[in-house]
Amino acid sequence: MVLAGVLTYTALGYATEALARRSRPRRRHYVVLCSLIVLVAIPLAGNTVVSYLVDNWTSRVDSAAKVWLQDTPDASVTQVEFESRTAHVYVRYTGTLPPVSGLLEQVSEVVPDGVRVVLDTTVRQEIKVGTVGQG
Repeated sequence: MVLAGVLTYTALGYATEALARRSRPRRRHYVVLCSLIVLVAIPLAGNTVVSYLVDNWTSRVDSAAKVWLQDTPDASVTQVEFESRTAHVYVRYTGTLPPVSGLLEQVSEVVPDGVRVVLDTTVRQEIKVGTVGQG
């Protein structure tokens, strides 16, 4: 919001008007303005990259969990969420689930090492499946 205001006032010529009243060189003002833009742009770009990665991993983990459950009747993946470096896979099922080692195998193909996988079921059971890349 502040950046938008600075750019608007600069574009409308308020910077030129302010500089006319002062005898300071314009270069200093441009350096400060460019520094502020860089300080705002870097975290925004970083946040955009992280958001893209998390969204991409969420989609991939969802697909991997669906492949893991494909031979289980009446079982479905209801949601996948990332919390820090932990993927929570929410599953609705009746009967028994396939071995969770299969889920870890499927997920290990689509996310980097170090991501923890937790399976949350509709019967209020939380199963810590494991960490990708740690055997």
